[in-house]
Amino acid sequence: REPGMAEATLALIRELTRAAYVEATRLVRGALLAFGRYEAEWSTHLLSTTLGVRLASVPGERIVAALAQPFMGSTIDEWFTALAARAYEQARRVVRIGALEGETVGAMTTALRRMSELDRRHAEAVVRTLTNGVAVSARQLTLDEHADLFAGVRWVSTLDSRTTPICQERDGEVYPLDSGPRPPAHVNCR
Repeated sequence: REPGMAEATLALIRELTRAAYVEATRLVRGALLAFGRYEAEWSTHLLSTTLGVRLASVPGERIVAALAQPFMGSTIDEWFTALAARAYEQARRVVRIGALEGETVGAMTTALRRMSELDRRHAEAVVRTLTNGVAVSARQLTLDEHADLFAGVRWVSTLDSRTTPICQERDGEVYPLDSGPRPPAHVNCR
């Protein structure tokens, strides 16, 4: 059994983690909604300019509805719930092992700082992936709004040493407007 101090510390970490991720979810959801609206407006403007005709914008409620849909199998809330659970579990391990092995508070704090840097990078990857998903959704909504003008969509991958095999394979493929894979194909998909 963990000593009382470790239990109190874990309870505090759990509550702080929960509160931080609730607020992060709220902020990211708001930022993604604003970005989705901007991306849809920009896509409409770009297509209007390219085609030389005035196209209607995507209604805002369609963007809100699109953000409620899963990206790579999880909603925005689910992505952040998983991040919070991961952060808490890692912190729990550090504190529990530190308490059982008699580590100093300083040593546990150092371990928690290292862990929080990894969590920060993971959170950045998730937000980058969600941002990509929102951009693709906004563009897709714009294309759907004017489906009579388009036959399909072409997958364009960033091709460099970090490109995954799945994105290398899909690069240049054309998919029907209403079906087929869309980015993001994986976390950190560009």
